[in-house]
Amino acid sequence: MRVRQPKIEGTDGPSEAPASLGAAGTCAGGGTLFLVPTPIGNLEDITLRALRVLREVDVVLAEDTRRTRILLDHYDIKTPLRPCHAHSAAAVLERYLDAIAAGRNLALVSDAGMPLVSDPGEDLVRDAVARGLNVSALAGASALTTALAVSGFPVVGAMFLGFAPRSGQRRQEMIARAAGHPGAVVFFESPRRVVALLDDLIAAGASLRAATLCRELTKRFEEVRRGTLTKLREGLAVDERGEMTLVLAPSTGDQDARATVPTAAEVSAWLATGASPKALRLRLQAAGLTRDQAYALLIAAKPSTAQGSGSD
Repeated sequence: MRVRQPKIEGTDGPSEAPASLGAAGTCAGGGTLFLVPTPIGNLEDITLRALRVLREVDVVLAEDTRRTRILLDHYDIKTPLRPCHAHSAAAVLERYLDAIAAGRNLALVSDAGMPLVSDPGEDLVRDAVARGLNVSALAGASALTTALAVSGFPVVGAMFLGFAPRSGQRRQEMIARAAGHPGAVVFFESPRRVVALLDDLIAAGASLRAATLCRELTKRFEEVRRGTLTKLREGLAVDERGEMTLVLAPSTGDQDARATVPTAAEVSAWLATGASPKALRLRLQAAGLTRDQAYALLIAAKPSTAQGSGSD
């Protein structure tokens, strides 16, 4: 008797997957969930294997089907696309898992880079592993490894934090964790919030930490900026564009010691860049000053800017 396979809307029913897929499976039988990295910018940054898998699987699960369609159309790939994102219902994910268990081969892609690296998909992969299904990850593009490589910093002991929370206690804890980590630290950030990220890191005592700020990696207007966090902050415009990846260098004892003793000249220079007086006040308090002493130093450095910061 023929076993009826779970239906995924838009496919033509049961199919035999081409043997050339070559799944690195973890169990006998069933299909495979392939984790396929996609370009982070330049469409040429995709492997031959990734293109073959995207052509040969039954369905491609995408974070944003509209963005992934651009990639598939570029390479004339006709595989059906289905959504798989942070808001996908549990019942939808269950249908995908049932299809894999019944012999279907599915590919999971994010908008850019390696799936699950600051992208949704964790639930699907976790449940696939829990059910003993075949899961195979392909090698490919990632903003994380690309930025670490171009930074020139030692990568052993590096910590990846992704996108920082926009506000609240969790953000404060992440910033403090990054400022105190002895190894390299990598953040992803949007152009609208990158200034706030640098201000918060400076306020946490990492002003002299060397860093690399990557913008639009692999794209036409790719830019890599290097310097201390203070120097990078000075060079940022208010209308920055493009996704950012920030890499902090491993800290040194000398940097940390100097970072805890800000001078009046440093405070004046920070204020001149348009840095938030509140962030600077927190930075000064982290250096050991009382709240009143921090306010006094801010007012002495630039009264017109520091005034009014006492309401925060």
